[in-house]
Amino acid sequence: MEKKKIVKQNSSFIEYPLWNVDRQSVTAIYEIQTKQGKYTYKAMPDNVPDDIDALFLYYMLFVSQDTHKTNLDIKTSQVLKELDLQYGSQSYNRFATSLDRWKDVSVKFEGTFYIKEKKKNAKGQEVTVKRHVTKGFHILEYEHTKKSEEVEDQKTKGKRKYKTHEFNVQLNKKFIEAINDAGLIRYIDLQTFIKLKKPITRRLYEWLPKQFIKESRKIFQIRHEIFFEKMRITCPKYISHIKRKLKKIDTAIVQINKYEKRQEYRVSYEEKKDSSGKYILISFARKTSSLPQSKTQQKGFKVENKEVHNIQKTQEEEDKIFEKIAKLPINKLQELNEKARKMAENTVIKPNIENEKEELAKNKLNNLSEKERTKINEKALKTAIIELKKAGFNLDDDHRAVKQRANNLIIMIVREEFKEQFEKESKLKLIKQYEKEVEEKTIFHLKKLFKE
Repeated sequence: MEKKKIVKQNSSFIEYPLWNVDRQSVTAIYEIQTKQGKYTYKAMPDNVPDDIDALFLYYMLFVSQDTHKTNLDIKTSQVLKELDLQYGSQSYNRFATSLDRWKDVSVKFEGTFYIKEKKKNAKGQEVTVKRHVTKGFHILEYEHTKKSEEVEDQKTKGKRKYKTHEFNVQLNKKFIEAINDAGLIRYIDLQTFIKLKKPITRRLYEWLPKQFIKESRKIFQIRHEIFFEKMRITCPKYISHIKRKLKKIDTAIVQINKYEKRQEYRVSYEEKKDSSGKYILISFARKTSSLPQSKTQQKGFKVENKEVHNIQKTQEEEDKIFEKIAKLPINKLQELNEKARKMAENTVIKPNIENEKEELAKNKLNNLSEKERTKINEKALKTAIIELKKAGFNLDDDHRAVKQRANNLIIMIVREEFKEQFEKESKLKLIKQYEKEVEEKTIFHLKKLFKE
């Protein structure tokens, strides 16, 4: 029997994400605010770890925990074999990219990192103290040591061969110590993580059991915006779009339940309203617990056996349609596809790049160092004085005008200072977003045209 590959992980690295569900995400810096404090995540733009990188990291953690070493010599061919990935230049390069991504990741917990420690009380008795502390971490360093033996490319059945690469990976000692001395542990089954192919399914598998570590907890409830933040999914603006996005959770739960038979999770949603506006309350429960009933559920916005059956049935029907489409003559297929693409382009709204640049500038401003922030403020103040003097203001009588104008100029200066970076990031993000929406609409119109 094959040895189970179980990876130990600190629950703080589960609760606060190390990677993004959205594989196209270019949001490299973000913060999560909680009652305890703040979590800050930093990666390189256009190089943010996703679920594939999480898979590679869990493999390296498994090797480290199995060998009790933090300094690892790793062959790419061995990684691909262990993780059931195809050999080929793309896979070899993807592992190298993953190391690059993790090398540039840093996280900071400000009063949000959970620990347990032994201390002596006033009576001299040893007691366990649970608290949240401030800690910062890097993940790893690495170097490319050499190319080693040739490996056959599976896709070409040995006609092409690749040199497998070897890397020396040094997992950060503080990161490993935090896992070894974790106040709360989550054990990840690496084989299950490999089998769960979708990013949202992998993230839910990682995160959901942590919410039920306490046996007494039967139901876990969370607002949709906090849930999206923890999953690292872009939160849509409108409730109707949020509901569509939440449907992916339904299918993810079905997949997780195939492997988590002892737990078997269920999920329901309820639309609510408070002073901040409308929101969706998401309720997760284990099989033995009852989910709260609501009007929303009665309308069918839930997951139970009937809903699961409907999801599977719809998927089977779609598969049959695509099988028929694939059998069409090439010229007919191209004609339909071009027509569907044009229809999609007419319905998808082209993104506003200026709005995106504004958002990037605000994020950048929030993450500037104190020195950089001071420099920007000084520049804004000088520019404001020059402008107001030219406009004929008496600055001795109106200091507030200078301050107000300087505040208005700050974002403009940030945009100018990081102009090239924002141009590249905003275009890349919006092009990917636009193409993704067009692709989805093209598939929709293609099915519609075929049925007609």
